[in-house]
Amino acid sequence: MPSGAEVEVPIMDDLAVFTGGFVLDASRAWELVHDFTQTQAAGSLGEWCEL
Repeated sequence: MPSGAEVEVPIMDDLAVFTGGFVLDASRAWELVHDFTQTQAAGSLGEWCEL
């Protein structure tokens, strides 16, 4: 997703808007989760931000 694009994500009872810099497509997200479960290394997961 382009970094300037915006995506609405449902969080609790509201929609939060995130830019493409914070959004992964589903296949990339699953790839990262799989890698993490195999190696327990969080380095490739990028930066996590508390919501």
